[in-house]
Amino acid sequence: MTENERAVDDERPDAAVPEIVHVGAAHANAADRNQHLVIPRCDYSPILERNLAYTDENGGTHPIVMGSYGIGLGRLMACVAEEHHDEFGLQWPIAIAPYQVNLVSIGKSDTLKSTALSTYELLQRRGLEVLFDDRDASPGVKFADADLRGIPLRVTVSERGMAAGTVELKNRLTGETMHVPHDEIGGLLGGLVGRS
Repeated sequence: MTENERAVDDERPDAAVPEIVHVGAAHANAADRNQHLVIPRCDYSPILERNLAYTDENGGTHPIVMGSYGIGLGRLMACVAEEHHDEFGLQWPIAIAPYQVNLVSIGKSDTLKSTALSTYELLQRRGLEVLFDDRDASPGVKFADADLRGIPLRVTVSERGMAAGTVELKNRLTGETMHVPHDEIGGLLGGLVGRS
């Protein structure tokens, strides 16, 4: 046990000390390295509201040895980023992605804007979590940002697709792209993420 890992009870330095598990050993993966361990100590017991203590076999009172272990949201996101990415950005697993679908509209006509908005509303009615990128930016910027965000599924509504009655669907993990009839996209995406 290293000096940093030693749990010392200030009032009873000779007392038996609980074994501390070292986090971050040589075989550690990303999840192991992002865990947080607070070494057990007696510092917390006296300052807590109830002054936590125990009585030993001789009737003496001693503070309770306390420690904590946790994995916060930021640490979990760091684990995901470390394990699920490529050269273009994140690749969120669909079960924990902040959004399931990144809807991108490409074009400026009122008809396109109306179609993109109705697609957004359709996907939301299907229970999908959708990030709608309707910024006035170039397609390249929108696609690069979509890859960087790593949302599992990208749906693109464009002038060319509208003329063919389709939208483009891209799987962020595999890079596979397909053109889907506009009136089938809600059902297809609902099936992919387990929502109908």
